[in-house]
Amino acid sequence: MVALMLSLPTRAMAADDPASSWAALAQADVTEIHDEVRAIHPGMRDPQNPGFEAQTEGAYRSALLEAGRARSFLDWRSAVAAYIQSFRDGHTFIRYNAQPSRVRWPGFLIDGRGGGYVAAAVADGAGVATGDRLIACDGVPIDTLLKDRLDAREADWSKLPERVRQAWRLFVDYNVDAPPPIKSCRFDHAGMATDVKLAWREGSTPALLEMAAPLQRVAIPRRPTALSYRPDGAALIKIGSFGDEAALGVLERAMKADQARLRAAPYVVFDLRGNAGGNSTWGGTFGRILFGDSVVDALPEPASGKYFRASPEAVARLRLIAQEFRAGGPAMADVADYWTKIADRVAASPDGDAKLFTDFVNAPVKPPKRPPVPAYRGPVYVLTDAGCFSSCVVAANILIKLGGTNVGEVMGQNEEYGEITGPLPLPSGLARYWLPISIIRQRKEDLGGRPVAEAWDGSMTDDAGILAWIAMLARKRGGTVHAQ
Repeated sequence: MVALMLSLPTRAMAADDPASSWAALAQADVTEIHDEVRAIHPGMRDPQNPGFEAQTEGAYRSALLEAGRARSFLDWRSAVAAYIQSFRDGHTFIRYNAQPSRVRWPGFLIDGRGGGYVAAAVADGAGVATGDRLIACDGVPIDTLLKDRLDAREADWSKLPERVRQAWRLFVDYNVDAPPPIKSCRFDHAGMATDVKLAWREGSTPALLEMAAPLQRVAIPRRPTALSYRPDGAALIKIGSFGDEAALGVLERAMKADQARLRAAPYVVFDLRGNAGGNSTWGGTFGRILFGDSVVDALPEPASGKYFRASPEAVARLRLIAQEFRAGGPAMADVADYWTKIADRVAASPDGDAKLFTDFVNAPVKPPKRPPVPAYRGPVYVLTDAGCFSSCVVAANILIKLGGTNVGEVMGQNEEYGEITGPLPLPSGLARYWLPISIIRQRKEDLGGRPVAEAWDGSMTDDAGILAWIAMLARKRGGTVHAQ
């Protein structure tokens, strides 16, 4: 099916084909997403977001109108994407089962870096050099152009991490038979403003998407989860995902077995780049091994709470989540048990779907008058990029509160609507999508998207350069051995 869809036309269908076919597909898919949102999305019952339903319905009406005008695959995609993006929520997202076979680009993409955008993935003859800073295109300042072209279509431009991750899309164009979308751009090359006339060329969609993956802070293959030591004795703890319970269990055992050496390291690096989340409690688990139980137990905590919809459809999704974890084998048994218990409790809610089911509400926890002494007092660096998303943000915050210094680039965005369910298929078969299933109340400042304490201004894939830079930070700080 994917092979067939890769040949989908990007223009309107030929005259002997029913022009309304794409419109029918788009309307059916938008309606499917809308109906599922109404059935399971916790925002529909959220007392702190009373405008959610009206916003959902307004966006649905707009998407239906756009869907009714669809005459091509790109029109279908635009209508569906617009509805998904209208929620401005990283846990409401879509993945396409097919991409257009024809695509063009000007021989370079751009990467969000150092508060601006630089040329990346540069091909021969593009007229720019890797790292040249983009100033404007067709006389429009680049920040304005990016927002105008990509916001509410390809990304939520109100969020800094998304501006970092999604800027490359400006220079990928599937509408290859139309006039080029951008004619010329001005770059800063070695301190000199240089105007470049863009030479658009057709390329391979899979190849372009592969080039864009690191710019989107997606590691292919996923970064490993492992403990190792640098030549200077520093401990490097790589955590590629908080969703791989088996790999995380192996890492936990390795850290416990090597705890003495770990606590004697001159500095420690937690590498969370590209970690898209999973089970955030691992942040506290690894913190306990390094800093000690008493230090983690003494962490101050803001008020928090967790809530679920109690509709029959939402309960069915909770049971499906439990089944999926159960299929993961013994390593996932505890997680599966948690979701089974949640589903049973939500199903027994006396209020039904009239209001949210409360899983828990935690009062704020104040710090102790005499904080415990950590078992490790050397420098700890929490390395993040804009791809550290969802539970990765929660875990990173725990490590930072324990004394870690956030380095790298702005971490990604967490959301109050979380714990996704999916993939959910669309009637057309052209994509699948995910929706949040719970509300996790937390402070806005804990949702991520903050500037880092120490910013790296190079490529986030430059492993050697980043680790050498962190070693320099540690030397400046004077960290040696701080074990108790």
